[in-house]
Amino acid sequence: MNPTPLPLARTKHRIEFATARFLASLVESLPDGTSYTLGWMLAAIGFHMVRYRRETACRRIQSVFGPAMTRERAMQIARDSFRNLVLTLLDGARSRRVDRRWIERNIEDNGSFETIRAHCAAGRGAVLAVPHMGSWELAGAACPRMGIPLFSLSAKFKNPLMDEWIRQRRAASGFEMLTRGEDAMAAIPRRLKRGQCFAILPDVRHPRPALSIPFLGGTANIAPGMALFARLARVPIFPSILKRLPGRRHQFHLCPPVDPDPYCSREDDLLRMTTAVMAILDQAIRQDPGQWFWFNKRWILDPL
Repeated sequence: MNPTPLPLARTKHRIEFATARFLASLVESLPDGTSYTLGWMLAAIGFHMVRYRRETACRRIQSVFGPAMTRERAMQIARDSFRNLVLTLLDGARSRRVDRRWIERNIEDNGSFETIRAHCAAGRGAVLAVPHMGSWELAGAACPRMGIPLFSLSAKFKNPLMDEWIRQRRAASGFEMLTRGEDAMAAIPRRLKRGQCFAILPDVRHPRPALSIPFLGGTANIAPGMALFARLARVPIFPSILKRLPGRRHQFHLCPPVDPDPYCSREDDLLRMTTAVMAILDQAIRQDPGQWFWFNKRWILDPL
């Protein structure tokens, strides 16, 4: 008697899971230099294949920088951005190879890791606003290994096998992923008050009406959660960027903190803090636009 066939969705999940594990194992087995070269090759091939996406990214870049931005320069920025995305995905796949010795050898931090570590050791946590710049995946792997208690919030993946695998991989590095829900939302302020750091990607358009924030020459609809949790726990927001440098090196830059104001109304304070953080990120993107992710399908300046 033939066995009952697996449902199509479940079979697809198993194939995706097996493929992801195989590719991750392959990438992890490669030396740093080989992995870096592979990333450049994949990015060069992929950039020519995603014609529609690269044209969209090019238009976005020109709309932000105005008439002074030529199409040739915009296309170069889009190319750099796509390459950075591919290298960041490889950084995520290789995160288990990142230890403290590797970090000290490859990431310039100018005391940024120690600043956050000392802040948390004093008993207060912080919100780390990590935009889609440089290697945001590497930032999530490096902070816990440098003694920073880090956690984040995410929805469940559609593929339950992938969801569990990714959460286990990140937990192994000390980066805990909370599943989005009422329990997690209530746990975030408690964790912050205990001296942990909440990592959040702030440069994402919220799907429902939220805060209208000036950003990149337009108006972005940004969720208030980043500022709300900082205010509830009375902790600062640290805009944090792990830039990619030439020669497979990185630089971790901790921007000045944005603190809640207990004498300000809640609505005004959320708007003030979010505007301040996005202004810092706006400046960073304008200074080095090739580091930012211009290919997001949910473009941050699109209207709801």
